[in-house]
Amino acid sequence: LTRSSLIGILLGGGIALLAFAVTFREGVAWLDSPPGEALPAQVQRRYTLDDRFELLGYDISREGISAGDTLYATVYWRALKGSDIDFSSFLHLSSGGPPLAQVDKPHPGGRAVSEWWHPHGYIHDAYALRLPAALPAGDYDLSIGLYTCELMPADDCGNGYRPAVRNANGDLVGDSVRLATIQVGAG
Repeated sequence: LTRSSLIGILLGGGIALLAFAVTFREGVAWLDSPPGEALPAQVQRRYTLDDRFELLGYDISREGISAGDTLYATVYWRALKGSDIDFSSFLHLSSGGPPLAQVDKPHPGGRAVSEWWHPHGYIHDAYALRLPAALPAGDYDLSIGLYTCELMPADDCGNGYRPAVRNANGDLVGDSVRLATIQVGAG
């Protein structure tokens, strides 16, 4: 090695080490949240599902959207205790009846409950919900929930078993969490 190439290697390594030191710290590379909280969530709201899980909060890309657009939502989940039952999640847009747009995921956050969920952290669960191009303008409910077929009779899953949802006061609110009213404009 020549002296100039050695200086170049050392200088490049020093810059890389400095960049690592500046970016690899709390608030930049990760964010520590107090137990039972998800500080990155735009909306901090807590719901309990069957005393197994908590929804800690959520983000929605926007509450006003046009037909044919994609709505982005992120939900922050936490397991209250270990479980050997795997749940799937759903995000629905509806007007009081069956979903008009929906996304189902086999495991919230892409992680099987029995393998990754634990009470010492939370799952960051992102969704992209494409609205139908022919969806009429109006106000729609955006809701999220969990379901499993493991707690249903064999060959009779239907919509699956959905955990009961309670709000922060302990009041039963159904089997899904209503996140927001989404205003859809003409496409």
